[in-house]
Amino acid sequence: CDRCEKPGHICDPDTGRCLCPRLTFGEHCDRCRPDSYNLIPGVGCKPCGCTPGSTRSQCDYNGQCPCRAGYEGLRCDRCAPGYYGYPKCKPCNCHTGGTLQCSYGICHCDPSGKCPCK
Repeated sequence: CDRCEKPGHICDPDTGRCLCPRLTFGEHCDRCRPDSYNLIPGVGCKPCGCTPGSTRSQCDYNGQCPCRAGYEGLRCDRCAPGYYGYPKCKPCNCHTGGTLQCSYGICHCDPSGKCPCK
């Protein structure tokens, strides 16, 4: 593979053509494609991988997807405290006075939605 003379491009070892690295674009391959982040020159960008628990597919510069209410995690891939049943997170609906694990008005329930009694 001959050295690529285009700024930001890399050489494809199979074809010998100058290409932008993974998930990048622009004249100098200096921008991440939609739904990707973390540009490393000469290497490319990482895919966001946001799940249906996200409000959109574009993450921020740290890879954090914007989560819907009741979801959490970098990819919004688990239920937040007070919710159960991923991938369709539903509120626990526990009574704060009678539930064992409550803090700041949020009670934790088991994976089936049952609230542990005091």
